Amino acid sequence: FGSTETQRAISYYVIPRTVAHAGEGLAKEIIPLGVGARDVQLLLLNAQQHLVGIGEVGEILVRSPHLARGYLGDDALTQARFIANPVTGDAHDRAYRTGDLGRYLPDGNVEYLARRDQQVKLRGFRIELGEIEAVLRAHPAVREGVVVVQEPPTQDKMLVAYVVPTQDSLTTEMVADIRRSLQSKVPVYMVPAHILGLAALPLTPNGKLDRRALPLPGALSVADDMVPAPRTPLELQLMKIWESVLNLPQVGIDDNFFDLGGHSLLATQLVARVSEVLGVSLTLRQFFEAPTVAKLAYVVEHAGAATTPAAGAGAVPLTRLSRQPSTPPDAGR
Repeated sequence: FGSTETQRAISYYVIPRTVAHAGEGLAKEIIPLGVGARDVQLLLLNAQQHLVGIGEVGEILVRSPHLARGYLGDDALTQARFIANPVTGDAHDRAYRTGDLGRYLPDGNVEYLARRDQQVKLRGFRIELGEIEAVLRAHPAVREGVVVVQEPPTQDKMLVAYVVPTQDSLTTEMVADIRRSLQSKVPVYMVPAHILGLAALPLTPNGKLDRRALPLPGALSVADDMVPAPRTPLELQLMKIWESVLNLPQVGIDDNFFDLGGHSLLATQLVARVSEVLGVSLTLRQFFEAPTVAKLAYVVEHAGAATTPAAGAGAVPLTRLSRQPSTPPDAGR
């Protein structure tokens, strides 16, 4: 591993014999960058310029006496990339910011994860796709992963993650765990609306990712008989509101709003629609904490909603909610 700015190879990794002799397609291990060569250190720093811990994502900096002086005729870029070592603060102890994201493995080797200069703007937020990909690829269920902005027909632009799983297929449980991992490490606006499993990432003839060949997320890939049906008139009414706001033909009562492509702006529309149809006032915080039809029905019931929709709206009439209170969705789990 090295670059023009470092003038030579600056890290190495000894490939274990078991990987080196694996048959084609059998070696699933990601080969790390390794450790710094003689007189070289690979430093991984977070946004606060502190060293990260094992497994945490950070930018790879190269500390070496063999760095270039800078970029000819570009002082601004030189100052941005060639900096004083943040760990020591010594101006004579120089480090080069590679723009690559990686993590320390338990054995001290460094693993490359993604670039951090893939910036996009979505719904007013500047988003580094590389930062999301780094967290995605660090998950044990993910062998390869990319994040792109997609715009499915009749839907807004959204972040979509494409994952090649370490196992044969990407299960619902894996998707939920990957999403929890992302939610704990990146802001909510950087969590992909969809996480899709692929057998392999599509590549161009020269071996680069073919983004145009990535499939658009479908409305619902779950068979009709696998979608939990509404159990009460209230759940049915909420389900119809969700389908209208998300522009989807079918929603299950346990489907997460944000997994289906929802975002904060659509959440605001949904909360307003619930207020209009059911006569109950909800906050966005309440909705974020109950992002499924089943959970929101429980919240609405206990908010004392007026449940008779306007006449002629084509909605299912609802009885007084106290008539048949629901069991909390997570009760007994």
